[in-house]
Amino acid sequence: FAGTCSNTFEVCQQGISSEISNLQNISLDGIPDWFLTHQRGESLYIPDVEKLLKANRVRELLESQRVRSLLTIPMFIDNTLFGFLGFDSVTRTRKYSGFEQTLLKEYSILLVSLFKRIDMENAVEKQSRKIRHIIDAANLGTWEWDLSTDRVDYDPKWAGFVGYSLEELEPHTLQTWISLTDPDDLECARQNIRRTIEGVTDKYECTYRMRHKDGHVVWIKDFGKVIEYKDENPAIMLGAHMDITDLKKQQQDAQVRVKALDFSPVAILITNRNGLIEYANPAFTDMIGLSRDELTGSDAFQCLEYLQADGKQNAIYNELQEKHHWVGELPTHLKDGSSRWFSVQISQVTDEVGIVTNYVVIQNDITQRKHSEILLGKERERLKEDLRRKIVEVDDVQNSAILALAKLTEERDYDTGRHVERVQFLCKALALSLQANDKFQDSVNNEFIEDLFFASALHDIGKVKVSDSILLKPGKLTSEEYAIIKMHTVFGFRILSEIARNSPSSKFIIAARIAKHHHEWWNGTGYPDRLSAESIPLKARIMSVVDVYDALRSSRPYKKSISHNDTIKMIASQKGSQFDPDVVNALLSIQ
Repeated sequence: FAGTCSNTFEVCQQGISSEISNLQNISLDGIPDWFLTHQRGESLYIPDVEKLLKANRVRELLESQRVRSLLTIPMFIDNTLFGFLGFDSVTRTRKYSGFEQTLLKEYSILLVSLFKRIDMENAVEKQSRKIRHIIDAANLGTWEWDLSTDRVDYDPKWAGFVGYSLEELEPHTLQTWISLTDPDDLECARQNIRRTIEGVTDKYECTYRMRHKDGHVVWIKDFGKVIEYKDENPAIMLGAHMDITDLKKQQQDAQVRVKALDFSPVAILITNRNGLIEYANPAFTDMIGLSRDELTGSDAFQCLEYLQADGKQNAIYNELQEKHHWVGELPTHLKDGSSRWFSVQISQVTDEVGIVTNYVVIQNDITQRKHSEILLGKERERLKEDLRRKIVEVDDVQNSAILALAKLTEERDYDTGRHVERVQFLCKALALSLQANDKFQDSVNNEFIEDLFFASALHDIGKVKVSDSILLKPGKLTSEEYAIIKMHTVFGFRILSEIARNSPSSKFIIAARIAKHHHEWWNGTGYPDRLSAESIPLKARIMSVVDVYDALRSSRPYKKSISHNDTIKMIASQKGSQFDPDVVNALLSIQ
């Protein structure tokens, strides 16, 4: 401990008790004179402890050990006090002559030398262990060559690199190494060794192939140095072998990949983690019009015009951090003044702990495709416009067909014909009113209203199959005649369904449903299918109210017209029974 001293070794005469355990961690503050005396390089000699002052701390310490006389000699290593050698007399007082004190001082010097030697040996051993661990960790096989005898001491790992034990390689000479080394590499290795022995280079280094015991080739990194000289001539050379077969394989694989990249038709760029360009293949340099020398070592964001816009640069960087790759299409202006479009992929390369080491950029020239896309886009717009016109034309034809079919009814009954025209606008007005109801905002849109407007004109088309004698009869119909009249819903459905099968328009399908179901009742007592509530199509429910309203307001051979107010009251009275309550409410809001 700092500021203390302890007894580390003790020899006692027979019959004298040991005190080493009592002399541990003695504070130097309690014996300052003793400590300072030794720091000055002087011995402390007390012939008679009892003659010291009673209050003296040294006397108290020595008397507790029954010491009568004391001689302590300081011990220095490299001018630093590290301890002292002490001689105690406990059975009697003891005087030491000058000769004895001198002799004991010489003895202390011998002990110091011994301690220094022990420390040095421990340090050497520690260093040797460290070197052995380093050699083992580095997977090195060592050799030591006596140049005068050509004797070479190989270690087991050296022999293991080529698949042998040390015993199998006896005798261990330079010839052992020569016999295992590839003849094509041997001369180069010899020349490098000769240059080191002759002092041209201070160390030897060479890479060559050796033949493994099982026949395959082992790549060796060999390095060494002259460590001993005799009569100024190299005597001992020390070195080590490193098996770099795997490294050579990786290098060869890397060279193959580089060749593949060089000859790849795909443009490839590699940068370091800071965006400085490390590699660009010929396809890339040809594509952007810059040489490899112009690119290598340059900042990719400064060299590549398409990456120079700050907004684009930030967006690319942010996506790389989040997804580790970025894909996009970018325009650029080349060195020759031309403008091109590139498809660009940028990917991060990370090490085993996830730290980014490189970026790989893969680029394709898509200028021709972009031009084609522009032309295709224009052609697509032209075709869309043509299609729109054709659809309008088809709609016009279909609408004309619908009106023409509606006129068939008009030919049978002029009043009914005018009825057809009125219900179209009445249905549209009622549908627009329904839009104010949140319940129908999604279903009753502009397309719904347009389809209803045209399809409603055909709701009574089935009457063309009812004879004039029944259709235009001025008096009350018999039950048989009324049953025939009711069949106009089914006749209309069949006529319009047949048309719908041969028409791409949905208006005929809608018209067929309206024709069949506009006489269904909300409470399920209508005809022809006795549908109820919302199982009746909404367009047919609207048509049902409008049809009754216009029929009541019109004169017929068998009845007179009814006033608007009375008609509204009659329809309102049937809300929830004959008519959909929501549709009646929509009518009342615009009556």
